[in-house]
Amino acid sequence: MSLKLLADLHISPKTVVALRLSGYAIERVTDYLPAIATDCQIIALAERLQASILTQDLDFSALIARSGMSAPSVVSLRVRDASPRYVTALLLRGLLLPEWVILA
Repeated sequence: MSLKLLADLHISPKTVVALRLSGYAIERVTDYLPAIATDCQIIALAERLQASILTQDLDFSALIARSGMSAPSVVSLRVRDASPRYVTALLLRGLLLPEWVILA
């Protein structure tokens, strides 16, 4: 199964475009929902799309854990620099790691 990502509003459109150009299956929440969508609506969308949520908002993990849901997965970023340039570089470095490094 390939990695599918759903980027929430805290992830820049520039980052989404860069990841797409690098071959990743990534959509933005605003491709499907209004910018005022609730976290619960975003979780439901990610579940429907069978995508992991890519976010800088720490609420998603807590919401999913409290609900007892097993999906979707959440990729939470806590970074010192939230600029699109930094986040994009960080993600591309992390996502391009060989699978054996990630699983180790």
